[in-house]
Amino acid sequence: MGSVLTVRLSENVENQLQIDGTIRQALIETYFQMNYENGEWKKLRKTRIL
Repeated sequence: MGSVLTVRLSENVENQLQIDGTIRQALIETYFQMNYENGEWKKLRKTRIL
């Protein structure tokens, strides 16, 4: 097993305003990522248009 651990914290469907003014649904996934080698951690947010 590697030194980086990633855990999904949440998954939600949200309405997002696009650049052209339209609203589209998107799947928002939030992850916690920890690197045990150097102690760094971060929260990641991935967005996918549905």
